[in-house]
Amino acid sequence: MRVIRRKSMSGKSEFTVFVYNGFKKDVEPLTLEGREIVRGILFAAAEKAGIEILAWCITPVSYRIIIKTTQGFASRKTEQRRPLVSFQKRFQQRVSSWVKYTTGREHGIWRDRYKLSQLHSTPETIVAVVSVDAFPMIVGLVDEPEDYFFTSYYHACLGDKNARKGILQLVGTPSASWPVAKRRYRKMLLEVTQDCSKS
Repeated sequence: MRVIRRKSMSGKSEFTVFVYNGFKKDVEPLTLEGREIVRGILFAAAEKAGIEILAWCITPVSYRIIIKTTQGFASRKTEQRRPLVSFQKRFQQRVSSWVKYTTGREHGIWRDRYKLSQLHSTPETIVAVVSVDAFPMIVGLVDEPEDYFFTSYYHACLGDKNARKGILQLVGTPSASWPVAKRRYRKMLLEVTQDCSKS
């Protein structure tokens, strides 16, 4: 596994984790309204579990999130991973319940149980982090990062303080001004998208 691990102001280790999953192929893609509802469920679940969302993206058929927690995810002990597991279960269960209620579906909606990958502070990890906001461009939903509403980058551009805070932390410039960080991050988004299109 890959881990970004820092010390918080309280002296506790902080762990950065990449979380993702997608719908089964026979699940109807989320509408704009549906994605907005899933976004609300996401942040409610994170607040309940005491987890900070640094970056996020919700597409019609999947989600990708970068989260930060001071809980000991690096340990394999179940009780130390409980906040992350609690967050993930709450989020997926509530999305599943909503989809089933609105569509009449009786079977499960998720392609996998869920994926949790810890991240190291390496160039490869920065690519993984940036790819969350770049994902709509990578899969061809939009041509510019400002054109997709359901990402942390879009909301940071709108002025969302939490979204900006997350991006500032991720690009390693927490004390930089937003215009400077935005230019740097946007360049990274375009570079990652271009690299993915070549591979």
